[in-house]
Amino acid sequence: MTGSCTLPDELSGTWHSAQKGPLTFNSTRILGYPVDMSASVKSLDFECIGKSDRKYAFKSTETTYIFGGNFHAYFCVEFWRVSATKYYYLHNTPISPTNIDHTRGSPEGISLDTSAVCSISSDTSSFVTIVKDGSVDDGSSEATCPPDMLNTFSSVTISEHNDASSCANNVMDGCSSKTEMSFTYDPSCTTVHKFSVGGYWTCIRSIASNGYTYVSLWNNDTTISSSFTNPYKFVPGQTYRSACLVVSGTSATLFPKICSDSTQTPTSVSSPGLKLTFSGASSSCSITTEPESDLVYYIIIILGALFIISLVILLIILYKKGVFRKCKRRCCKSSKVGPLEIIMSKPPLKVQPLYLDEPLRRDKTDVISVLEFNTNFNFKL
Repeated sequence: MTGSCTLPDELSGTWHSAQKGPLTFNSTRILGYPVDMSASVKSLDFECIGKSDRKYAFKSTETTYIFGGNFHAYFCVEFWRVSATKYYYLHNTPISPTNIDHTRGSPEGISLDTSAVCSISSDTSSFVTIVKDGSVDDGSSEATCPPDMLNTFSSVTISEHNDASSCANNVMDGCSSKTEMSFTYDPSCTTVHKFSVGGYWTCIRSIASNGYTYVSLWNNDTTISSSFTNPYKFVPGQTYRSACLVVSGTSATLFPKICSDSTQTPTSVSSPGLKLTFSGASSSCSITTEPESDLVYYIIIILGALFIISLVILLIILYKKGVFRKCKRRCCKSSKVGPLEIIMSKPPLKVQPLYLDEPLRRDKTDVISVLEFNTNFNFKL
C-alpha cells in the first residue's frame, strides 16, 4: 500500500451513506464522519493515508482524549463504483467493542500502517450504499426493484424479528413504479412494525448472494428519527433513512440502514429487524427482458438481413456483367504451364505403323506433338 492516496474525483461533494448519513468528500478527506469517540466527540475529519486497489485507509486529523491520553481513530473501507451518482463500500476494519463501530484507536505518536487498519476481509452482503446528494430525487440513483417485488400485494403481514407482535392487511404496490415499493399500512401497525412513516421506499441497489436478493432501500420520508453516530445501536420505533431488504419469493426481512450480516435471510433477522410475508398478488409487472435489449437484437437482425440481401444483389450484378468469366479467362492466360504438363495433358495419339522406306507424312491440319516428333526423329536415326 502507498503512503498517501487520492480519492476518486467523482466523490468530491456531498454524498449520503446508508449507514453514516451525509458525508462531504474532497480529494483526500472525508469531512464530518460520524463516530462516537467520547461524550463530546461525535464526528471527526479523516484523511486518506494509504490505498491498495479499492481499499482506502483513513486516519482522523485530530485526536480525542480518552483513556487518559490522546488517540487517533482509524478505519478502512473498500470503494466500488456503480455509477457517477452511486457507489458502495465494504468495511475492512473490525467492529471495536469500545464504540461498536468499524474503527481502531492508536495513541498519539504511534501510527498504524494501512495493513493494520485494513485487517479483515469484506462481507459482500453487508455493503453500504452511498448516493450523491439530490440523485434520488432526480432519479439518477434509482434501480429496478427485484423481480419478486414487482407485483401488487393486497395482503402483507409485518412481524417483529421474534414474532412478539404483528400486523396484517397491509398493501404493497411494486408496479406503479418499478423502482419503488409503496406500503399502505393497516391502522393496527405500530411504530415497531415500520421503519418509515410514509412507507415509500426507493430501490437503490440489489445483489444476489447466498441464494437470496439483498436490496438497499431509501426511505423518502422528509425527516427521520434515528441518528448516524452509532451505526449498530438501534431504538425500537425509530425511522431510518435507509434499510436492507433480503427477499426470496414471498418472504422477506427488513433491517435498518444496511444488511445486518450474512445471517440475515428472508425468514430470519436480528433485532430490531422485521419479517414480511407477501400474499394476494394481483398485478405482476416483472421484467423478463429489458426494452433496450430487444432493440439491440432487432437492430442486429435487420442489419444482418440487409447485409445478406446486398451481398446477393452484388453477386448477381457481377455475374450479369461477366466479371466471373473475364476473371476466369485472365486467370487461365496468366497461369504458366511447363512443357511436361502440356505433353502429359494431351490426349493419346493414334500412331500408324511406320516403315523405314516410308516418308513421314501429315495432313496440313495435323499437329505433331513434341513426344511424337522425338520418337520419330530418334527412330530415323
